Amino acid sequence: MSTFNNNLLPIHQNLSFDPQQYVPICEDFTEFQSYLSSSRRISNDNLTFTLNRSDGSLGSCQEVWSTMEKINSFRSLNIKRCLSFYEEKLEAASIPKKEDNIYNDKKVKNGELRRNDRGRSKNAFERKAISFLNSELEVEKILREQAAKTIRTRCQGYPSQSSLS
Repeated sequence: MSTFNNNLLPIHQNLSFDPQQYVPICEDFTEFQSYLSSSRRISNDNLTFTLNRSDGSLGSCQEVWSTMEKINSFRSLNIKRCLSFYEEKLEAASIPKKEDNIYNDKKVKNGELRRNDRGRSKNAFERKAISFLNSELEVEKILREQAAKTIRTRCQGYPSQSSLS
């Protein structure tokens, strides 16, 4: 019995990419980073291999580009979704609650106010997550441009510059 390695198939055959198939959870940041890494490895890293195995016709170039666009759009959509999630979480945490003020007032009177209670490092994870996700959006733009350049090189000018806007 032989094992079949899906990673050896061209992108457009390997990924009949169904966006509903896997949607990463924003709350599990490690899983989200893993999702980005594997998605990029499957699509962008196999691009040259896929183009080498294609016949170079306009139809196969369009199919590869269409698949890459679908994958990149889905990743960008998920990054934006998680970015909104952490921005909302940070915004909700920045709204002072009456109970928090009473609690902190008692601690100030008792001289127990510590650095974390002043809010300096409060929500640090959300801020870092927002920064990371903004960086990932920029990475997606770069990956899309690189993929377009690679496909254009192999497919005599397809996709056109106007389709990249």
